[in-house]
Amino acid sequence: MQISRRKRSVVRPSPCPWLVYYHGKGYKDQTFCYNISGPLPVKIYRQKIPVLHDKKVLSCSYGWLVLYDDKRNRFSLCNSSNFDIIRLPSLELSRENEIDSCILSSSPNTPNCKILLFLKNIPSIMRCGLSDEEWSEIRYGNQLKGIELSTRDDIINGPLCFSQPVICGDKIYAKLCEGGCSFLWSIEIVEPVGMALCRLKNFPERDHLCSYRAQEYMVESQGELFSIFFMWGGLGDILKIEMRRLNFDSMDWETLERIKSRSFFICRDYCLSCVASESGCIYFIKSEDPSLYCYNMEDESLSEPLPCPNLPTQWLSPIWILPQAPIRHNKTGSLDLKENAQHDLGKKGSSSSDEETQSYDLPSDLLQHEIIKRLTPVDYLNLRTVGRIYRQVASREKWRTALFSYPLLMNTFRNQSHCSVTISLNQNFLMKIPNSLKDTTICYSNHGWVLMSRKDIVHLYNPFTKDVTSYTCPLEPQESFFFASKPSCSDYILIGISFFYRLMVVVNVRYPGANIWTRHVLVTNCNFNPKGNAPVFFQDAYYYLDRQNGFLGKLKLGKRKCTWEFVAKRPCKRTFQHNFLVECDGELLSVFLGRAERWVGVYKFNQRLGFRRAWERVRSMSNYNLYLSQSPSFSIAASPGGGNKLYFPRFRGCGIVFYSLETGKWQFFGRLNDTKLLLDSCWIKPS
Repeated sequence: MQISRRKRSVVRPSPCPWLVYYHGKGYKDQTFCYNISGPLPVKIYRQKIPVLHDKKVLSCSYGWLVLYDDKRNRFSLCNSSNFDIIRLPSLELSRENEIDSCILSSSPNTPNCKILLFLKNIPSIMRCGLSDEEWSEIRYGNQLKGIELSTRDDIINGPLCFSQPVICGDKIYAKLCEGGCSFLWSIEIVEPVGMALCRLKNFPERDHLCSYRAQEYMVESQGELFSIFFMWGGLGDILKIEMRRLNFDSMDWETLERIKSRSFFICRDYCLSCVASESGCIYFIKSEDPSLYCYNMEDESLSEPLPCPNLPTQWLSPIWILPQAPIRHNKTGSLDLKENAQHDLGKKGSSSSDEETQSYDLPSDLLQHEIIKRLTPVDYLNLRTVGRIYRQVASREKWRTALFSYPLLMNTFRNQSHCSVTISLNQNFLMKIPNSLKDTTICYSNHGWVLMSRKDIVHLYNPFTKDVTSYTCPLEPQESFFFASKPSCSDYILIGISFFYRLMVVVNVRYPGANIWTRHVLVTNCNFNPKGNAPVFFQDAYYYLDRQNGFLGKLKLGKRKCTWEFVAKRPCKRTFQHNFLVECDGELLSVFLGRAERWVGVYKFNQRLGFRRAWERVRSMSNYNLYLSQSPSFSIAASPGGGNKLYFPRFRGCGIVFYSLETGKWQFFGRLNDTKLLLDSCWIKPS
């Protein structure tokens, strides 16, 4: 072991992780970004750190980095506060012995620190102490033989290997994957080169929204073990993020709605957590996108606190560095699994009896015909809270449909008995929802109804009439739920559809009066992933837009037969991040957004032009506006001169951000990275 020290610190320790990019010739330049989680503005500076040249950072623990020089097969530890180096014995690894992850058993400031390398394709752990002259191997393959982990048919070939190890307390926890299932194990190192294994708990099963591209990370935070699950719709398109905590008493995974006093930082090879001013946030980088993104657990929104820091073309996936700060923080990061008392807007602000008596003096005709009809929807609801007389004059039934000439944006909160509704593009209020709809996911909306699902149950909910109809789901996971015609009609049809990779499309239909689902299996040889994109009914068929490749698919439903086909390729060659499908004035339109929403394209479907050229660029939508989301998108005719706008479930403050097709610009004050995108939301068009 060799220790080399620098005379002075290169960087000043910070209580919050820094985001570090490698770039430049030979990736010898580093860009450091700090104050990521606030409260001060994010600062960026560039510097060359020689000890980081040609090194891969395998882990960051206790303020130390584990560095790996794969060209020379050398390992070392680096103090991230002053960049002192502790050199470790070299270890020659073949291409098959790729490193999955690395952990430190304790701080390198203690003599019993061990470096543990978990290999990707071989059931072995390589171990080295600070005073060791060579690495030792701990094999565990024989201990896993004969253990039946999964009953699924899609069992993978090859040895089972642990991945994503995390030290929590005095134990090592790692994940073991087989056949699409994940299992949690505890590992105890037994001297000299042995280990004791114990299978603990399966990871929670993914729900019907789980995409082909899914990632799960384990992270330790203040003596607790967390699992963070990412669901991706397309290239860099986040559908949902879930966080769970392991209850060590019951050994069950508990879903968290919020978490206090700490935030989480995700990179490709490891995760960090620390006390932060912006608590309950998850910071991460998307693939091939240098911008930093932040997921807020409180309102399930996605924002971009750090746009692309003007990097050169060639850059590596960034890493997190958490130097050991000299300041001690109190352990205040307690979890909040209980709901805060929230109330419907209709229960707020009751007036005093004297004020109510004075308001009774106003003639009811004046209220009903002159005042009420000039109120905005939010003012209308506020008027109903004044007193009993106003609730009689401004009846509940009238506001539900008549006052909304354009869609409302509905956003649910995880495991809460209320939702947020945005109207007039900048006015918000809370609306109570039935308890049966708590912890549900929005899948579809149309005709004033919202389709929401949770595991094996699907609900149809009308927020204007408060009606709820529930059904059991089909056996296989459904990637898309929707309904044909108005659910209040006796002839409406409920449809669920699943896309299996390059194999088949399974359509489950619940016909009027039926108590069971009718299953249709359609064979396909092409990969199609519309994950999260709702279908659009157009010319007697349902059209889907692939989120990853941009293909257009057509589903034709019959009483006894269903057909599925591809009808168009993507309209643009540029790399996109989001896409939407919408019917507008008798035409089928697609909308594509580039990375970080730097460009927006609108295209019209014309099947007569053929499969490869079926899309035409749209420069103007006349007097129509588009309201776009993962759930169905809508088009609404606007007043003369008020069209050509594209509205998204994206906010800056309390106002909705929109894009003007006429000017080709986003219309709001400030920067786009100051906005946030609501993930679990939908537009509702009253009917």
